[in-house]
Amino acid sequence: MLLVSYSGSALSDCFRSATQVAIKYGDKRVLDEEISLEVEELLTRGDQISEVLGGLIIQKKDISFQDMKSAHRAFNKYFGIEIEKDERVNNIILGQACRHVIVHEGAKVNARILKQVSGAKPRKLKEVLKESEQLNFTVDEIEMLGSYMKGYVSDLEKKILIYHDLLQAREQPENQQGQSH
Repeated sequence: MLLVSYSGSALSDCFRSATQVAIKYGDKRVLDEEISLEVEELLTRGDQISEVLGGLIIQKKDISFQDMKSAHRAFNKYFGIEIEKDERVNNIILGQACRHVIVHEGAKVNARILKQVSGAKPRKLKEVLKESEQLNFTVDEIEMLGSYMKGYVSDLEKKILIYHDLLQAREQPENQQGQSH
């Protein structure tokens, strides 16, 4: 359970980081986004608005990083970062779905989880689930899931660096033109 929560938190941190990059370099995908805030809520953020804007977008747009579809959609919409749905992602989807069943359904597989993971193939973890079966994870399965999540976050961080470099490169020609006059 904590592994999925940790992964969601790491993805949220990545989103916040990418938002700061977007603000720094004026990416319209973020700057043109409308969010509803009360003035008081904005005032409590003070001068650190660029540091907290990612969190505000997450909160106001109800983005969940414990749902891979929501995470993929958010990174694509706001930063143009596309993340391939591959075996690693399918295993993370399985882990997220299992966390939900463990927390909310007493770890019993039900029709909802079966439907949720039906498209998460190919995968290595829990390739076959049966309705009403009790979910159990071995230490090896937990370590494997953790490895998938770490690799995913690491690759996402690399994509955010590429995003940063692309925005920075777009800005540099403008700065160089202004210096030559």
